[in-house]
Amino acid sequence: MEGMLLRAMTCAAIVAILSGAAWAEPIQDSFGGDFQGANEFVGGEGTGWEDGMWIHYDEVTPDWWNQWFYDHPPDPTRWKEISYDILVYIEPHPDAVSVYGTVELALNWSDVDFPETGPDGPPPWTSQEQFIHRDTIATIDVAIFPPDMSPMPEPVFGDYEILPFNPEWISIDVRVDAWQDVDMTGSIVTLPLEVIVGGDIWHECVPEPATLGLLGLGLIGLATRRKRQ
Repeated sequence: MEGMLLRAMTCAAIVAILSGAAWAEPIQDSFGGDFQGANEFVGGEGTGWEDGMWIHYDEVTPDWWNQWFYDHPPDPTRWKEISYDILVYIEPHPDAVSVYGTVELALNWSDVDFPETGPDGPPPWTSQEQFIHRDTIATIDVAIFPPDMSPMPEPVFGDYEILPFNPEWISIDVRVDAWQDVDMTGSIVTLPLEVIVGGDIWHECVPEPATLGLLGLGLIGLATRRKRQ
């Protein structure tokens, strides 16, 4: 009877580990930023590090604006699964006759060699590009917006995996190069175009199946040994 109970408890423990660790609820974060012209930052917010601080990474070409989100401690035996849902708006001048330029969005993450800092941070700073990986997920031509230049949003959404490790920090990166030609009483003037980027990101630290399998085998072995004793 005791052996059956121990085996049942062991199986329950394995199920709890598999369901709790591998299928834990992803962390959800949100962000919003207002940019214009040659990647000029106007203002923003979010749930990221330091109350949604946007940081200018201007020591790389091209430069980027990043908002960082903490996930879990770095772990070389796990990986990261990410989903994102982003909307891009433009706010042209009422007398704009044309808009042009691009908006680039990227996912960014800290290297496995980045010294662990914990949720209070800081994430990799502007001088620490050697610890940063970046992958562009969208390049939007602002000329695709409706001919009347109404600020209809352009959606960007998808899923992404970071392999073969779980980074401690991830970020959304934005780069804007957007302009508008405005009719100023018969004279065309080029002005910066305002671009608003906002959305949500879900990120999850996922254990490797092999790691969980070994853990399960270890628990089963422990139960077997105790039964024999």
